[in-house]
Amino acid sequence: MESLKTLIELEQMADKLDVKLLKHFYKTFKPRENKNLKAAMKYFHTRGDMESADYRSAYHQLCDWFYGWDVSNAAVGGAVLDFDSPGDTEGELRRVPRDISLTESGERAECERILKTFETLFGLTRRQLKKSYMNIEEMTPRIGQGLATMTTKQEEKEDQDDEIKKEEVWKHDRTLDDPHAKDMDDEFAGSYDDLRQKREADGLIVKRNDALAGAGGTDTATATRQNTEFQPNPDSPHSSRSSSPGSEPEQTEQSNSKSPKSVGTPGIDKISNMPSSQPPSKGFEFSSATPPRRGLLQDGPNESDMKLSMQRDVNLCYHAVNKSLDYLLVCASNVILVMSFAEMLGMKEVYQKFNAIAHDLSCEFVSNSVKTVWDLLNREIKTTTLQELRDMSMLRNCMRQVIDIGRMNNKNPRGKLKTLHKKFELAHELFVSVDIHIFPNFVAAHKDGVKSAQYSAFDSNLWLSGGYDSMIRIHDLRAANNHICLSQYVGHKSIVTDVHFTKDDTHIVSCSFDRTVKIWNSQSASCEKTLTGHTDSVTSCDVTLDKRYIVSGSTDNSVRLWDFNTGHCVANIKKHTRWVKLVRFSPDGRFIVSAGLDNKIYIWDIKFVANSRSFSPKRTIEDHRDYILDIAMARPNYLLTVARDCSIRMFDINSANELYKISIAPSWACTAAFSPNGEYFATGSFDNNVIIFNSKDGSRVRQIRCLNLGIMCVRFPKDLSYIVVGTQEGFLQQIPL
Repeated sequence: MESLKTLIELEQMADKLDVKLLKHFYKTFKPRENKNLKAAMKYFHTRGDMESADYRSAYHQLCDWFYGWDVSNAAVGGAVLDFDSPGDTEGELRRVPRDISLTESGERAECERILKTFETLFGLTRRQLKKSYMNIEEMTPRIGQGLATMTTKQEEKEDQDDEIKKEEVWKHDRTLDDPHAKDMDDEFAGSYDDLRQKREADGLIVKRNDALAGAGGTDTATATRQNTEFQPNPDSPHSSRSSSPGSEPEQTEQSNSKSPKSVGTPGIDKISNMPSSQPPSKGFEFSSATPPRRGLLQDGPNESDMKLSMQRDVNLCYHAVNKSLDYLLVCASNVILVMSFAEMLGMKEVYQKFNAIAHDLSCEFVSNSVKTVWDLLNREIKTTTLQELRDMSMLRNCMRQVIDIGRMNNKNPRGKLKTLHKKFELAHELFVSVDIHIFPNFVAAHKDGVKSAQYSAFDSNLWLSGGYDSMIRIHDLRAANNHICLSQYVGHKSIVTDVHFTKDDTHIVSCSFDRTVKIWNSQSASCEKTLTGHTDSVTSCDVTLDKRYIVSGSTDNSVRLWDFNTGHCVANIKKHTRWVKLVRFSPDGRFIVSAGLDNKIYIWDIKFVANSRSFSPKRTIEDHRDYILDIAMARPNYLLTVARDCSIRMFDINSANELYKISIAPSWACTAAFSPNGEYFATGSFDNNVIIFNSKDGSRVRQIRCLNLGIMCVRFPKDLSYIVVGTQEGFLQQIPL
């Protein structure tokens, strides 16, 4: 829990030490006011499994360095730990950062020691996290088989090792207290193993009577049989025991009166009267005086018992997930601290290493904890959708339903589940500090992938989108407005591949795999014109700012220019040798740019195309070595291209000269977009990474990772406060910048 408390101290470090990572994180995260953080600290379930003393010592080491405290001063430490008390003015007064100069060698050395301490603790905690993930993976397939009574081989081995260690510690302590104890241990060493080896039948324990070991007058075999007593093991299921609780003493007295006794050894049956020539009997044979076992017939588990057992197993899985979330939160807070100190010390390798570790932690969290909760919810609430799992408010409602179901079935409120969604939210907030967005704000715009999106000039929170479900919709992305769908345009019969607002937002232009281009009235949601002429799927379209022309590209290898007002085809260009992937108008309306799967980009003069019957491109770009996947343009003369050759290239549209080239291998970008002012551009990759670059020199500004099934488009809003990502599952995600 002390690791989570470091988030409070790091808030003050953000301003005092000018750490960019912390400033970005604490711009929105307020640890003293965050209810999720307080709930996670209150319901922290792994205190006994982690070295709490080590974390407490590391936390004090951090506070000693930052505030100038003395770790031996328990009063200071006690004052700081209770941050929930508003009246703790004395503790607040002592939380004054001292002046720190990292140019001094002593300060840097202490800073490095703190970094190494938390780096080591992170390694130990992540080992526990992986162990908990393995435990969850073993438990999930065995739900309904009685997880409460099952013990894995690994757990048995750990229990045996723990017992051995306890025995060694006990012997060591006894030896220190009593110097003669060692001789006693040597005398009885191995006696327990000898007894276990003499077990001759299941349910029986063989005990050796050492008092008769020196008896004379008998041969070795006879003495061995005389000195051996066979007793049923009371803990074994095979032991002979009457079902009547009062019959056992009577049977014992009866057998004692009938069987002969050895002198000085009461209670031991002599079996030495057996003839020596007769071979010894195998195992133990009960005497005729011993009554046979009387079993009880019981009915098998009924349906209610099976449901109750299933409910117990589900509860255990929820508890395991809750426990793994505690480990994850500790690991995430350690990552933030180590990356912050690495930034202060200029240790780029450590910073990049833990940045990659943060990505791994997020992937493990999604593939294990999120996946397990999804599976458990579907067992109890059959109608749970992926959207409900990704929306924290909906997940909260699902947890409440699960608690209500458990209360009705077995009167168990399952209070621990009340904090599960809060820990999910806190994990998302911690990962946001390193630009990993697991549960961002989103709207389920389509039933399937979002192929294209554009914001409205009237309100940048209103977004137009076209999807794989053949629909065109306008949504309000604001969560306060419940992500309401404002309008819907129905008419296409296949995937909508591209959509655009006109400059005044009065009309919408769209194209589809149904070989048509449509012009819609945005207010009445009616289709005013349908442009036909392509013989195959239309992959891209665009409209000029003055609403004079529309351009479209198709898999029939052609580029067509249309008159917006009449809907007539002005020109049909057949220059590409393979499918035309993208067509765009330049911002000034002078050029048409087309890109195809023949790895070529053609720049056409729009006046020449509109007024001529023979078409030749003004410029040709053939720098890419693989399919061109997207193009974008911005003022004054930027032409951005992305391709499957893992490259991003910036060209001058007037001269077709390459300005710079960026490689993002082994990944490649599948979509690209400029900011409205052209200062930045963003690319979206198939590995769910959104990278923001500076348009002037191509320097990398931000790299953001999003949780989704695949990025299909990225777009900037007008105010640059966030970026919108269209995903393969049909979501429009709003990623804050």
